[in-house]
Amino acid sequence: MRAERLNAQAANFTKRGRWSERVGQTPLLELSHGEGFLAVLRGMSDEPGLYVLDEPESALSFDNSLALLQIMVDMRASGSQILLATHSPVLAAVPGARLLQLDDTGIAEVAYDDADLVTAWRRLLDAPDRYLRHLS
Repeated sequence: MRAERLNAQAANFTKRGRWSERVGQTPLLELSHGEGFLAVLRGMSDEPGLYVLDEPESALSFDNSLALLQIMVDMRASGSQILLATHSPVLAAVPGARLLQLDDTGIAEVAYDDADLVTAWRRLLDAPDRYLRHLS
């Protein structure tokens, strides 16, 4: 499920009745994009399966990215496997995750601290002026 398709998925889940029981009292379509996405994943987290997530951080704040990280940890604990395409160093921090980095040379397994998505964010956060001076 892609984050961009949440409204269509929410409408589908709402029709199924049992989903409204699993995702809370507030109808999914009344939640924000990010809150609805998290509610759907929370509702699915106790059903082991293979979950493919394509940049789910697009609708999430930092705090909700941490909430999604916890949901993914819970999903793995219940026996699920997760294939995640992300640019988020928060989501890449799932304990025990195997990180594969795609670049011009191909695909390679990398350690969290060596992943481009982590090192780039660290450089920006350590010295924002180094990057922001090029924006004018």
